[in-house]
Amino acid sequence: FVGAGALLGAGIAGRDIATATVRDFGSGMRGVALALFPAVALHLVLALPDGALGSRARRVWAAAGYAASAVLAGIYVSDRPDLAVAPIVVLGAVDAVVGLVGYLARYRRAASVQERARLQWPAWGVVVAAAISIGAWVLHQLLSWPDDLRTAVLATTVLVPLSLVGGIYLILTLVA
Repeated sequence: FVGAGALLGAGIAGRDIATATVRDFGSGMRGVALALFPAVALHLVLALPDGALGSRARRVWAAAGYAASAVLAGIYVSDRPDLAVAPIVVLGAVDAVVGLVGYLARYRRAASVQERARLQWPAWGVVVAAAISIGAWVLHQLLSWPDDLRTAVLATTVLVPLSLVGGIYLILTLVA
């Protein structure tokens, strides 16, 4: 939903036929959604594989991620329509490190083969999406193809939710 909000806000902000007020609203919506994206991703990673933030530390880190994203959202709304890239990169990097540490801790404590498999599917989705994105970037640098690199990279992100579904399907077929 956060990604859809970012795309909708960007679409509204970029429309030439929209009024200045509507474009301003779209810019603010885009900024808030982009700022919330790292926190939602962190929450998702910390809640793998069963969707529950099982420990106090996980709940605190998820809350800290949302708090940092809320601060960034406030900055983005006040600075609209311009969005600085550096703060979102820093926040995303910090959230990625925290999420990776939480993921590895959960993986090491996995009690069964099925739980490990459910944790491996999302990891593979991220790895494959990153590999395809890097490949697209290299092709874009060498051959100027694909023309719109952002679209190609954005399209690879669909592999992550598909891998979450794949992990659930795997468990359902193993249990049945």
